[in-house]
Formats: sequence, structure tokens, C-alpha cells
Amino acid sequence: FFRSTDGGIEWEEITDFDYPLLSGRVALAITNVSSNRVYIMSGWAANGGTFGGVYLSTDSGSSFTRQSNTPNIVESSCTGTGGTNQSSYDLAIAVSHVTSTRVIAAGITTWRSSNYGVTWVNASAGRCDAESESTGFVHADVHDIEYNPLNGHVYLGSDGGLIKSANHGIDWVNLSDGITASQIYHMAGSLTDIDNMIIGLQDNGCKRRNANTSVWDQVLSADGFDCIYNDESSTAGYLSWNSIVSRFWNNGGNREDITPPGSDGFFPRVTSAINDGTLVLAGYADIFKSINSGQSWSNEGASGFWDIERCPSNASRFYAAGGSSAFATTGNMYRSANQGDTWTVVSDNPGYPTANIRLTDIGVRPTVSGNVWITFGGFSDGNKVFFSDDVGESWFNKSGSLPNIPVNAIQVDANNNAYIGTDIGVFYRGSGMTDWVPFWHRLPVIPVSDLELYEADNFIRAATFGRGVWQSDTYSTCTQGLNLTANLSGNRYYEASDSISCTSYIFGGQNTNLVLKADNYIILKAGFEAGFGNTVHGYLAPCGTAQLED
Repeated sequence: FFRSTDGGIEWEEITDFDYPLLSGRVALAITNVSSNRVYIMSGWAANGGTFGGVYLSTDSGSSFTRQSNTPNIVESSCTGTGGTNQSSYDLAIAVSHVTSTRVIAAGITTWRSSNYGVTWVNASAGRCDAESESTGFVHADVHDIEYNPLNGHVYLGSDGGLIKSANHGIDWVNLSDGITASQIYHMAGSLTDIDNMIIGLQDNGCKRRNANTSVWDQVLSADGFDCIYNDESSTAGYLSWNSIVSRFWNNGGNREDITPPGSDGFFPRVTSAINDGTLVLAGYADIFKSINSGQSWSNEGASGFWDIERCPSNASRFYAAGGSSAFATTGNMYRSANQGDTWTVVSDNPGYPTANIRLTDIGVRPTVSGNVWITFGGFSDGNKVFFSDDVGESWFNKSGSLPNIPVNAIQVDANNNAYIGTDIGVFYRGSGMTDWVPFWHRLPVIPVSDLELYEADNFIRAATFGRGVWQSDTYSTCTQGLNLTANLSGNRYYEASDSISCTSYIFGGQNTNLVLKADNYIILKAGFEAGFGNTVHGYLAPCGTAQLED
């Protein structure tokens, strides 16, 4: 512990602790009502698996006394008697500015003390009601706690959002409604009911859409990941969370654990067969297959940790890719012609990228199962999107002029037109186009983690990692001329085969990026104005081609 008495010019190291601080992460808290009191919360020992404890100094940090190191308030259970720990990721402590006896501390769960941190009561409402007798819900993984010095209310920020307590952690009120900040890994839509959706979210489990609304109901907690609806049902399918695979029905209202025996590792991929929801494949470091909805499994080898993709026009054919874990940067891509019983490596074939990059998604043309697209993450310039027209026997680089950013997702329609989700939004490439064009449609500049294409209904959905789910009409043919008159903000891209004229006022500041592209000319007429901080680009180039210079 270090302290300064001259505004940070010089520092004094304090080593006077009655019990030495352990080598884990440390969090600090002070209070306005008693400025000589300093709290330290010492996390998990890096070498011993022991909670360091809560310490208090009453002499402005010159010396410290350990108030407690039991219960283990950095672990996940509501009793503090377990041995789990994430203090390198989530650790926070705060002390009231009304009375310095009141302390709130948290790691995975939240605890409160009314006697300077000597004894603790679990305050994680919802999941720990038996211990805390509190109301509301306190999400796991807490990163910040602050007391309001004006009224004594305490605010808590976690992986689940922002909550508030007016009575020192006994009751909690959710303040997160309206904050569209969901971090989505994957999403699935029902083919028989386009209103039904399920998404897997970082540390917020899986949620289902409540009919044709913007309301989402909780299906399960923890780290939701992958999901798929069965073709023959609008309400049943499979999902994965943490290292678990579950079968769901009633649109997620009911579920059962069907994790394959012998499987291991976070974030498996999962899919079911075309027109047969009883056949399910789960992708770990090995691919597991079940023909009875997950009641029994067989290990088919290969790897499906990165992706497993079914083929709408061929129920026997699947593609898969993966390495030793979901986070591995090396691995292989595979093809199966017999519903996953055996797998053939296709990543050794001509044209497949040799760079050490991770495959992120597989897209199959709905009407031709031999037409397969693959996308890659990382920052290997020019190795973003590849295509095969012969079931992966040979590959062609379709990266074009895409920026050197990760590509996370792909969807392909019946005419082999492709949409990709990248770290800065969506791009489109028609089957007759020579390059990719932005397909923003006011989508924020945000990583797009998954795409769902509803070709028959002419719309597409994008799951983002930080801004929820968005929807747009599908790409439309380039018009001859555009006349833009409305005020414009956000992420917008306009192209015309002849010309664009614009009298718009451009607003929104750094969140606005307007692109105008026409083959012959762009004219900014009287009335056009771009406010301070906005970005506006103009390009002269044909539709469907890369813009090369402003």
C-alpha cells in the first residue's frame, strides 16, 4: 500500500499490516465522513487459494488491521464457504459517506457490513434471498460500488447493469431499463415464427423475445452462448451456456441439461439437422452426435468449437470448424456427408488461408450445399472471407477491399449474395459484385457478432456485442438517383448509379458517419450543412464497387 501527503509528488510504502496482504488484486475505499479511515479489500492469493480479507486503517493509511477474512466474500456461493474466485476480474468495495461503519463489498456476489467490515451478510438479492432477506436482484460479477455522499444511496455496477439501494443493500432497484447494452454472442430465430428469437449473452445467460415486442424474458443465467431452433418447431431447439448443452421447448420456458458425457470446455457450438430436431450435434474439441434429442451421445471426433453449420438443401451434409478450445487460434475445418458420423478435413485444400487465424463463421448457400463461405477474425490483412463452390475442395479469396478488422459472422441467400458482420458493422456483396459495400442502415459502429437472414420476408437481423439486436430490410438494387433532404445522423451509406443531391443538415457529432457514393456526380446544394464533429465522405464510383478515394 502506498500513500502520499503532498498531492502525489512523493509516496510512502506502507508495510505495517497485522496480517500481510496476499498477492492478489487489491481494492480501496475511503469515506468523506471520516477521512482518516481507509479500507483495503485483498482478493484471492495467487499462490494459496485464500481470501486475503478486509483491512481498516484509522490513521490515514499508516497502519492496517484485518477486520475479517471469513466468510469468503469474493467467491460465488451465498454462504461464503466455497472456494471459487474471480477477484482478478471482479472486485469492489465502498464505504458510506453518512456513517463509516457501513461497507458494501463484492466480487462474484455482494455483501454488506454494518460494523466496519467485521461481520458480513450476503446482499445478492434474488439468488441469495435466504441469506440476505432482501428484495430486487443483484447480478453477479460486480466491478464498481459507489455511495452517494448527498443521500447515502449506494450504486452497484455489474455485468448485469446498474442497480441502487437506499437502505445499505437490503433492498435493490434496477436502473438499467432502457440501456441497450446487451453483449450477444449468438442468436437464433424460428423459421416458422419470425417473432420468436433466443440470444446468448455475455454473463447474462440466454433470453427469449416475448412475441413481437422489445421485451426479452430470462431463460437461464450464467454465460449464454449458442442457440438453434428446430426446423419443425417454432418454440423448441437447443442452446449452450458455459460448458453445458440444453434442450429447450416452450420457447425457452422449459429446458433440460443434455450435456454429452466426456465433453469439456466453455462455449460449445450446437445445431440440429434440417427437418429433424431429434438429431443434434454439439461442438467441443470433439463433435458429439445424438439422434434422440440429446438423451444419448456418440463421439465423432473432429472439432466443432468454432462453428457447426447445417445445409438447408442437404440434410446429410454438415460443415464444422474448431481447435482445442473455443478460444484456440489454430484448428481445422471439416465436412461431413453422413450427418456427422465421419468428418473430412477441408482446411488443407488449395486456396484455404495459411495464415494463423481463427475461423469465426460458416455460411452455406440455402439452395446449393456445395457453395460454402467462411469468415475469419484477427488482423491478417486480406484474409477475411473465403468461398468454395465444390464443398471445400478448393477455396477462393473473397476479402476484396475489406478493412483489416475481424469478420465475425456471415449469412448467404439463395442467389449466393452474402452479408457479413464485422467489428465495425455489416457489409454486403452481391453474387455479381466485385467487392463489398457497407450495409449500415443506421446501425451503430459496433462489433456485429451474429446475423440471421429472413430471405422470404426480406429482412435481416444483426446481433451486436454491446448494443443489442438490430433489424433492417435486405439489400435493394442501386437506384439511379437520390435526393436527400431530411436531417441525417448515425451510420449511413447511400449509393446511386447516376447521382446524389443533398440538402440535409448532418448532426450527431462523432456518432455520425455519412457516406455518399454515385457513379457520375454528387452535389451538395444550398441548405446542406455538416455540424461540428460529423464525418462525411463522398465517392465517385459505380454501385457495388469499393470506394478508393474521396
